[in-house]
Amino acid sequence: MIKMIFIGNPLWGDDGVGPYLLDLFSSRLGSGGNAKWQGLPAVILSGGTGGLNLLNFMDGANQIFFFDAINTQGKPGDVYKIPASALEDWPAQSSHDFGLEQVLRLYYEIEDHPLSPDNIWLYGVEIDRLDFGEGISEVVKKSCDALFESLIQEFEYPC
Repeated sequence: MIKMIFIGNPLWGDDGVGPYLLDLFSSRLGSGGNAKWQGLPAVILSGGTGGLNLLNFMDGANQIFFFDAINTQGKPGDVYKIPASALEDWPAQSSHDFGLEQVLRLYYEIEDHPLSPDNIWLYGVEIDRLDFGEGISEVVKKSCDALFESLIQEFEYPC
């Protein structure tokens, strides 16, 4: 099973990347698990604002894709695909209380049969702004739309 976990706060500017992408994928794939990626069922999940609850979502997966806003001080709208093995050294700062790199570190410490780091990925979209208010910036929205269009091509889903 492929698990796609979308992280973020839609009321905190560009931190709403995850919820925005979740809406795009939900509208196309639905939430019933009927979509497939490389022959495996794909399930989309809201990870909310992250934290330790993400550990519960990871159970039973063959591969996991996280989607979140990141802040590396890079160019707003840049999209990164980062393997779990590189997250600890990645220069991004998390806007969540317990960042994804910390969740993954704990996952590898407590899980009896963890996934290979090659099977866990973060799609991170560089933020333009973090401020109180609903909606992501236009540059980030365009990058999210392009990311969605490139990834949706890899799925088989009911029409």
